[in-house]
Amino acid sequence: MSRRPGLATSTTPLPVLLVIAFLLAVSAAAAPPSPRQFSTVAISHTRNSTLVCALIIDRVNEDGGGNSKLQCKSMPDGRLTSYPSADIPFNAIAAGKDFLCGLMAPVGGHAAMRWWSFSEEEEARRSRPVGRRIYWGPSLRSMSAGGPHVCGLSDDHDPTCWEWPGLDLPKGLDFSLIALGQDFLCGIVKGDDTAMRCYGGAMPSTPQFTADGVDVTFQTVAAGRRHACAVDRMGGLVCWGDGNPTLRLDELPADMMAMALGRNTTCILAGNGTVRCWGVKVPEEYTHTTFVSIEADGDTVCAFGLSLVSGASASASPTTTSGTAGTVGYMDPEYYRLQELTERSDVYSFGVVLLELVTGRKAIHRDQSQEGSGSPRNVIEFAVPAVEAGHIDKILDSRVPAPRGHEVEAVARVAKIGAECVRPRGRGRPVMSEVVAELEWAVTLCEECVVRSASGGRNSSSRNGGSDMSRSRSRSESEDRSPYHTREFSFGSGRVAAVGHARSYSTM
Repeated sequence: MSRRPGLATSTTPLPVLLVIAFLLAVSAAAAPPSPRQFSTVAISHTRNSTLVCALIIDRVNEDGGGNSKLQCKSMPDGRLTSYPSADIPFNAIAAGKDFLCGLMAPVGGHAAMRWWSFSEEEEARRSRPVGRRIYWGPSLRSMSAGGPHVCGLSDDHDPTCWEWPGLDLPKGLDFSLIALGQDFLCGIVKGDDTAMRCYGGAMPSTPQFTADGVDVTFQTVAAGRRHACAVDRMGGLVCWGDGNPTLRLDELPADMMAMALGRNTTCILAGNGTVRCWGVKVPEEYTHTTFVSIEADGDTVCAFGLSLVSGASASASPTTTSGTAGTVGYMDPEYYRLQELTERSDVYSFGVVLLELVTGRKAIHRDQSQEGSGSPRNVIEFAVPAVEAGHIDKILDSRVPAPRGHEVEAVARVAKIGAECVRPRGRGRPVMSEVVAELEWAVTLCEECVVRSASGGRNSSSRNGGSDMSRSRSRSESEDRSPYHTREFSFGSGRVAAVGHARSYSTM
């Protein structure tokens, strides 16, 4: 067992920020979506190949929806196969040994699940996969697969498992979250997040985990072939079973978003989006890459990034994920760990919009640099490193003149608060009231710049190394009506210093 304790001229910024205020009002009025515990990606193994499956939307409608397709790519031959869902779209998938399951969106409070056996489909030599329906009943709130089995959770009945006749679960047992291994099931008991139970196979009795004499409260659980791991609500990691990795405390990241367990592998998605694995080596070229989700099965580990393109063509427009996960580029990466959307998820999406306004680039855009060769890139990957390094002038929209005078500080505030909004962990993001305060102060700075221009006041440009900012520094330090102090910022040939905020964040 292992455990770890726990942007524009004097007239442009103002309209831009007014648009921000309008978007903020719309965001605040929107009702939060219902939490779900599903996945839109899965890995399966057959006798001769490994299949990576994903639920995608290949054509977006005017209302933001689209036509979902369930597709699997076979490795190593690269063959792409689509799995039909008739008139009812899939909203989640799961896969195990030689099979794939697709859960169809609830209709009238009910849902349907379809099962495909890869070996049966291959032997039948059909023109397209047919499969069979194995479930029709109350809507499921969670689905997990492992080995040759799949199980689901519903509010109306005990856990239900398919293709697993030998599993014997106590009557009346219910879980808030489950994970399946080769021949065992582990789950967090519903109503008691300190209780973890495992059934089936050779998985030993789950030990009682404590920290400083207090029972651990679990947040999520994952299972591999022969072992399982869980993350508690303080960010601690516990593992048990055969194949349990030997981890040193100094090897574990300070923050964890998700886990993926395989045969003898344990991978963690760290809070900064990087992947760390034990039992398998992460390729050198991906050690610093940012991901939002990881999946594992057997000896295969897949990590999924923010930038996705259609499999039909390298030049195709960026696609979106299914309705379960939202729109690629705006989706809170914590969704893949918590499997639910929160108020901080709205903050994340709004932060992406702010970065779009500052840079003039879409959430998912194509890198036109010589090194990028037109590859897709997320605006967060493009903008945040420059903001944190104090090089905001390098990411501004080149289609508009550089900011001048107090506009410099206004743009810096918008960029900085946008970067804070898209932090990987929700508890590290500001609340929306803090975002509003920063944007209101940025608008005030722009209005002040407009008034000075109208009254004939001198508004020197950034060619002088930001001298306006130097002269106004004493005012901003002593009379700043913003709740957060912002250090000096200048663009062009002058020094560019980082914006610092003294802010404490409350946890969700």
